[in-house]
Parts: sequence; C-alpha cells; structure tokens
Amino acid sequence: MHTLKSTSVLSSFTSGLSLLLMVLFTSLSLSATNYPINSADDLEDLTLVPGDTVIWENGTYANQEVNFIRFFGTAEAPIVLKAETPGGVIFTGESPMKIFGTHLIVEGFYWREGIGTNNHVETRRSGSSTDLCTDCIIRNCAFDNLFTTAPDKSRWVVLRGQRNIVENCTFQNKNSTGVMILVELASQGETTADHIIRNNYFYNITPKDDFASNSGDSETIRIGASGNQAVNARVTVEHNYFLSTDGENEIISNKSAENRYLHNTFRLSRGSLVLRHGARARVEGNFFLGEGKAKSGGIRVTDRDHVIVNNYMSGLINDNDPWNNGITIVAGDVASGGSSNGYQRVDDVLIAFNTIYDAEDPIYFNDRHSHVSTGIIAHNLVYSTRGQLVAGDIGDTGSGMTYVNNLFGGSSVGITNAGITVGDETFSTDGEVFLPVADGLVAGAAGDAYAELVALDVRGLSRPATGRDIGAHEVDGASGSEQFRPIVNDDVGNGVGASFLNADGHGNTGPSLNVGSTNVFPAEGGSQSVSVQVIDVDWEATADQEWISLSPNSGTESGVIQITLTANPGSQERTGSVTVTGMGLSREIAIRQSGTISPADCPQGTNVALEGSVNSFSTQQNEDNAAANVIDDNTGNRWSAEGFPQFLVVDLGAAFSINEVSLIPHQGRDYQFLLEGSNEPEGTFVTLVDATDNQAGGNSIDRDFPEQVYRYIKLTVTGAATYEGPWVSVSELRLGCSGTSVSSRNPAAEAAGIGLRPVPVTDVLYIDHLPAGYTEYSLIDFSGRVAARGKLTNSQIDLRQLPATGMFVLRLTGEGLPVLAQKVMKVR
Repeated sequence: MHTLKSTSVLSSFTSGLSLLLMVLFTSLSLSATNYPINSADDLEDLTLVPGDTVIWENGTYANQEVNFIRFFGTAEAPIVLKAETPGGVIFTGESPMKIFGTHLIVEGFYWREGIGTNNHVETRRSGSSTDLCTDCIIRNCAFDNLFTTAPDKSRWVVLRGQRNIVENCTFQNKNSTGVMILVELASQGETTADHIIRNNYFYNITPKDDFASNSGDSETIRIGASGNQAVNARVTVEHNYFLSTDGENEIISNKSAENRYLHNTFRLSRGSLVLRHGARARVEGNFFLGEGKAKSGGIRVTDRDHVIVNNYMSGLINDNDPWNNGITIVAGDVASGGSSNGYQRVDDVLIAFNTIYDAEDPIYFNDRHSHVSTGIIAHNLVYSTRGQLVAGDIGDTGSGMTYVNNLFGGSSVGITNAGITVGDETFSTDGEVFLPVADGLVAGAAGDAYAELVALDVRGLSRPATGRDIGAHEVDGASGSEQFRPIVNDDVGNGVGASFLNADGHGNTGPSLNVGSTNVFPAEGGSQSVSVQVIDVDWEATADQEWISLSPNSGTESGVIQITLTANPGSQERTGSVTVTGMGLSREIAIRQSGTISPADCPQGTNVALEGSVNSFSTQQNEDNAAANVIDDNTGNRWSAEGFPQFLVVDLGAAFSINEVSLIPHQGRDYQFLLEGSNEPEGTFVTLVDATDNQAGGNSIDRDFPEQVYRYIKLTVTGAATYEGPWVSVSELRLGCSGTSVSSRNPAAEAAGIGLRPVPVTDVLYIDHLPAGYTEYSLIDFSGRVAARGKLTNSQIDLRQLPATGMFVLRLTGEGLPVLAQKVMKVR
C-alpha cells in the first residue's frame, strides 16, 4: 500500500459522531426552503440547495418549457419540484420537461391533451449525452393523450442516467406512435442503468398497425434498442398495470441484458412481454389475463440464460398469431451479445413453476430460423381445452428443450416426453384466478426442486423446502402472508397509477391512499422521506420494529413521513415494515437495513483506493483518459469526461474505515465535488464530503470528514469555481484510512455525560464534567473542513478568533482515550 499525502490527518472518529451527523443533517433538511412558482421562467430563476422544495401553484399552463436542471440534492435531502396539490397543475400545449442533476423529485403534475414531443419528459439536459440524471424520481404524475401528427412520434418519458425511478404515474390514451416509457442506453457506456418502473398504470393504447411510419415503435415500455443488447441495464419493471395496451405486438420490449419483470398485471391487452434482445432477464410473478381478447399473449422468448418462473396466464387467445401465445420460443440464428436486429438464439433458458390455464397454444415454438433452442421446461402446470398444448415447430427447433416433471392436461399434449405427466388437474376459483385444489395432482409433486431460485410462489407466499407444488401457486404447504394478486381497476388511483385519476381516466373522487418506498438503509441508520398521497383519507402510520421511528405518524392530507432508523448493531441485514392505514385502506412500506461491517485493517493514512477498482462511471473520453487512471498512483495520466456532472464509483475491495480524501485535479483546476459512500454497489450512497461549493484548486483538494466504514466510494464532480472549460479531468482520487475500527467503540454514550455552555456560544466555550486525560480539541464544519484545533485549557475553549459561525462538531481527544463528540452552535 501507499501512504496518502495530506496536510492534516484526523485521528480516530466515532460511530456516535456518524449518527450525530445524520441526525443533524436531517434536522437541517427539515428546515429547508419552500419556493412558490407559477411558470417555467420562475423555476429557472431559482438557486436550490439540498432539501429545498419548489411548489407550482395550481392552474392550467400552456406551452411551458420546464428545465429542472443543474440542481444537486442528496439522498438525505432531495430537491423537490411538485404541484401544489396532486393533479392540480395541468400542462397543455407543447410543455416538455427536462430533468438533470442528482436526487431530484418531480411530483403531482398532469400533462393533459397537449402536443407530445419526441422526448417529452426526459432525465437529461436537452441534447446532452453527459448531463444525465442520477437518483431522480418521477412520481404521481399523469400523461393523457399527448398527440403528435404522423409521421412524427412522441415518447412520453425517456430515462437516461442511473438509478432513476418512475412510480405511481398514469399513462393513458396513446393515439399516436412512440413508446410510453423508453429506457435510453445510448450514453450508458459501461455503467448499469438500475432504473425502477413501478406501480404505474398504462391504459388505452390504440393499435398502430395502419400507421405508415413508426408502427413498430409503439410499445408501452422499451428498455434499450437492438444496439444496446449487450448492455447490462439491470432495470426493474414491477407491479405495473397494463390495461388495453394494444399499440403493437410487444407490450414490453426487452432490448438489453439483466432486466427484471416482476409482479405486473397484463389485462385485455394485445401482445406479449417480449424478450427481444439481451440475455439473463428474470420474468417472475406476473399475471397475464387475456379475458378472451384476440392476440393476447404471455411471454415471448429470444436470447439466452433467462429465468421465467412463477407466472400465471389465463384466457389468452392468439387468433392464429405465431407471436402471441402463452410462452412463445422463437428460434433465432444470431449469437447473443452483438448489435444485430435479428433474432438471437435461445439457449439455456429456464421456464419453471408457471401456470397456463385456458389458453390457445400454451407453449409454442416459432421457427423464425433453424437453430435448435435449448433450455429446461420444468414443474409447470398447463391446462387448456382450446387445442394442442405444445405446438409449432416441435420436432425441429423445439427438439432441444428438456422437460422435467410438468403436468399437462385438458387437451392433447402434442409430444410424448418422460418429463411431461398427462393428467387433468382439478381447479377451484380464487376471485378471477384458477387454482389447483390443495389435494390435487400438483400437491407436493415438485419435491425440493429449485428451492433457492424459486423460494416464493406467484402470491409471494413461501414455498416449503421439500414437497413443493407444481405450477405458480403453492396450494398445499405455503406459509406467510399473501403479497401479490392481480391488479384490478379499483386499485388504480389507490396504490397503482396517479392518485388523482381512476381506471377510466377520470378524476378520482376518493377515498385514495398511495405511498412511496424506501431504498436500503445503511448500517449506521439515518432518515428517508416517503410521500403519502391521499384523497379523503385520514391516515395513520405504524412501524413493526422498535428501531424504526416515524415523524409524523398520522395526517389528514397528503404529506411526507420521515422514516428514521437507528444503527444496526448486527452484521446481518435486518428488515421491517411501516404500515399506513385509513378509511379501510392499507399500504405497506418495506424497510431493509444493511448489517454493520467490520472494517479491514489498514495503517493510518494509507491510500486504500490503490487496492480497489472502478466499479462504474458516467463516461470517459477514451481508453487513454480512462476512469481507472484515478486510482493508479500516477499523476501523469488522468480520467477525462466532457460535461458536468460526471461520476465514478470505486470498489475498494473491502470495507475500510476512512476519514480523508484528496482530489488531484488536472492543471490545478478548482473542481467542485460530492463524495459518497455505500456498502452495496447499487445501494443508497451517504454523503461523506459536500464540496460542491469549493473555491480552491491547486495540486490537491483535501477534505477531512468523520470516520466512516464503506466499500464503495462515489465521486461526483459537479462543476468548477473558475475553470470555464467543459472537461472533468482528475489525475488521482486518494482515500485515507483512519487506522481505527469504528465498529468496536461507542463513544457517543460517553459523550452524553459532558455538558457545553453557553449554548449557543459567542466567545468562550466551557466544558462541564470532562473526564481526565482529554487534552486537545478540533471543530469540524459540515463540509468536512477542520475550522479550528488546539489544546484544552482548564476545560474551556476560546473561540473568539474563529471567524466562522454556524453548526460545528466538537471533537475532544486524549492519548489512549476514545474520541468524544458533541455538536455546538457558534454565533456572533
């Protein structure tokens, strides 16, 4: 290892101080500013800081070009742009929105019957390939009949950047071409997208077959494009409701790798969930309810290594369409991972524990090309009286599939195979779902197959370790509480879609209750804000664990719950939930918190970044100016990327206790930056240093910060003080080991015994009940700078020479003694 060169090295700090900082940051964010506006011009005049909220006055606004850009919130204190009341701000005419920054939230807007632009709401600065959103949320908004005259098309929401979320939005009445939600990966580079699309409602997309152009670009959701199929996008599409989404054969078009499609409901919709390009998708727990609609399909499979489990399908009618069947396996002739718009070969797919009931062609082999598809079809329950159960090119391209312990009945199977048992299961009804009876043929018949891969059934019930049931439902030995059912129209405006519209697209008269969700909490605890959207509901929130606290825990109108967790003392992840109830409605917010990680050993001052690797980055100029150059201990090269902001994430290889950073800028530029830490590459990043107001350059930009234990460190360069060029160019990122283990001490308890007076302080600070042996002090401001340090004299500190005012953290140290920490406010 190498020694970090720095002008000052903080000695050991504390987990108690870490908690103190988070509590204080939370209290500061709660006092952030609200800005009322009533035009896009008003928004562009604002300077916003973390925690600020912009409230757009209710009304109808035409031709607003909204630029919510160059604002940088944090996970603890996002910047919010919201309607005065949900649905109360209506945009008409041509009113696009661009969103660019970090931790931004757009909430409660209604785009109604205006002109749809090509990329109508987009998470980037207009036209930029580098100024993209990170950790931004579009929530509780609605898009209704934004029309575009052919041959033009309009794509209503376009996601770029990383870890953005579209949740509880309504998309309805799409009468022109263009996808409703597009995940654009053209600027993704080698980074994963990690977006989430959840709890949305998609309704009434009219067929585009007769359009002269763009008829094949009318999916409801598309993730990537043919040229992006090798990109590991890792997008999650979960718990959305698709009703009468008839734009084209591909309701969802998967065109990138490692995406997940979970617990969605497709009802009365023409088309299928299509794995068009890209490998390693997981399709689990979805409901496909055709209700007899022509060309209603389930899942179409192309490419390799997919996992398709726990899906339920019924009433699907293909109308002799070879593309929309229960499960359609398309024989391709192109290798996986290229950029061809052809059909990739199907290899090594797993299709298991699915139920297909009363559907035409439940399993169909489409011989688009001659490659023999391979994979496993196991433990599926198929029952239909609508004709042959396995059809299409069975003997040729379908001959490579391995069948294991399936139960097929109701009609002729179409093949004879030892892995298919022919038998007519008995079914009962559970609402609109047909369940096999608990003592029927499927009960216990799957043994212990895929116990880890398929731990739950389609309802979210736990399957037993052995004696598992065939099909999507565990009807014999299930345990736990039901989490998932098919989404129905009454759920729209009430947990699914925008809170202010019902399933018919009209105003929701209530009662209605919608809640947001949380990211994984770090081990040291902290706070996250979750929205509560109500119509005519008095609500109450309760937590099921003592380590979860809520503020407020009740309300009579829409608002925000601050969910705060204490530090997790254990090494294992812990889980809990918050339940919000009112007027007979109930919504659950899942809580997950990482376990405490013991830091790896390292000498104090060691640059631990040199042992790491670059996990992800926004972009790089070329291979010579690569992101990896920032951790190679060579100031003669650099990472360069055009445009602000730019980020990279360094994986240190293990969790280390760190307390200082040095940024070595190219040509001494005065870059401004944010340093964050996490113990999960895709988890919540916590702010370590906020130097977004830095004014100094030079050979090294140094910051000390309270000792923290993290494995993944994210550097985001947000701008520069005086440098006017477009380039982010960083030679080195150095991270200093504190040389101590914060997990083994709890000095906050000791600190609680000392007293400070006067509060606030103007000149001399007196320390009461200070234990013997403490000889030195330091004052740290909340950008991580050491504002003052010195020797303790008679348990007092003279602060008259400290020009700065505000909130500081006082650290008291003595040889061989734990660090004590208290917050202190200095005024003039």
